[in-house]
Amino acid sequence: MGKSNLTTFIVSYNAAGYAWKLSQESWASRLQRSCNYIRETAPGAWVIGLSEVIPGRDDKYLAILQKSFPEYILVTPHAYRKNSSPRSAINVLLIHREGYRYHATRTLEDLENSLLYNYVGIDTDHGYYRVLNIHIPHTDNGDRPIWYQRNRIDLRKKFEVALKKTCRTYAQELEMPFVLLGDLNATPDGSLIQELTNPYGPCLFNATLTRNWVTPTYINPERGSAHLDGIFYSTGAMQSDMLTVRENQILREPVDEKMSDHCMILGQIVMRYEEPALYWDKES
Repeated sequence: MGKSNLTTFIVSYNAAGYAWKLSQESWASRLQRSCNYIRETAPGAWVIGLSEVIPGRDDKYLAILQKSFPEYILVTPHAYRKNSSPRSAINVLLIHREGYRYHATRTLEDLENSLLYNYVGIDTDHGYYRVLNIHIPHTDNGDRPIWYQRNRIDLRKKFEVALKKTCRTYAQELEMPFVLLGDLNATPDGSLIQELTNPYGPCLFNATLTRNWVTPTYINPERGSAHLDGIFYSTGAMQSDMLTVRENQILREPVDEKMSDHCMILGQIVMRYEEPALYWDKES
């Protein structure tokens, strides 16, 4: 039987590794519950983008991800080195092996040493895609020293500049769909998202329905709530015939069950199947 188009999921989820007060259980236990939930809710998802994952000494918490998702390739940030930052929060991207051919890790300009994103090119049976799983630093640090607050503001500016440049690169690219996902610490009506999704010259399509933009995805009684997480597609991808995009769902169970202080974002897409290219010697 020939291969066909693939209906699948994209997952964006902040695992909240630093939310120590969220529950009485260990980070390992909470991470395992999150893994179980993702597998049950998005079986066979094409990519799973995670933020705020604490790797642990000798990558012991990354091992939980590998054991929970054996049919996936685990991608850490380009700058990540085992045991270099065992208690730092990093981004992790999981890529399903079905239809997978290869991937290549990329970097964002001026952020080569950051652990807060995974930027990859993925070649699949359904075409070649660029995927950026990102966690943009927030600047709500009023309880921290002034020098720290300034550093965070500068770091966020670097992320915003790099993100805008990257998104504009793919705005009219029909043969290389671009997917952006993660915790942007930016609301849909804020300046960053508005600039990238404005109707007069958009770089991105926000797959969350407009009526749901007010739905909080970050829910913390102590610090307030806001719509900060999402899955976006380049306008070039939306204009091509390589994929069909369906609306994002905002799933509250991770918050309600104290797995995280962020909801899970679940996107559904249909990827077109592509026959492998055939090459031959014209002289034969």
